[in-house]
Amino acid sequence: MIFATGDRYHGQFLNGKIHGQGTMLFENGSKYTGSWESGYMHGRGTFHFANGDVYSGDYQQSKRSGQGRMEFSNGDLYTGSWQDGHMHGLGQYHYHNGHQFSGNFVMGARHGKGKYHYADGEMVVHRYVHDHRMGEGVQFSADRSKVWRSVGGKRKGRITQRQAEIIMLRCDED
Repeated sequence: MIFATGDRYHGQFLNGKIHGQGTMLFENGSKYTGSWESGYMHGRGTFHFANGDVYSGDYQQSKRSGQGRMEFSNGDLYTGSWQDGHMHGLGQYHYHNGHQFSGNFVMGARHGKGKYHYADGEMVVHRYVHDHRMGEGVQFSADRSKVWRSVGGKRKGRITQRQAEIIMLRCDED
């Protein structure tokens, strides 16, 4: 079926609406293949964006919601929870430069306790608010033999492993 917008659909219908399994080729070059319900992308599917990004995962009423994986055209990768089209809940974000963040996201931003692993092996455990490191956290050397106190994302003095454990527990608090 060809729509007035130029979009092309091939797949199942129910009561005159796109419903079941099918593929939509959008006029802008994007493509979705997967489950449909009452005209909405709903259930499992894969969306190839015109810019090269690829999302595979759950949809609810044409929005990424549930579990999914987004491969970005710049080489970044996110795997985890989605809500209303945004990274939301627990997830892992792998940056193309080798860095990685594991933790909580709220509407696309790092928010709550998270671990940031640098490509060189160093690791930071911090509390994030709207994508920014807030308050106190800890930074570990690559071999985990050294630990520093971190304030607002800036490395401060060396601390003991026990002090680091206490600070990391505080990172869970809101």
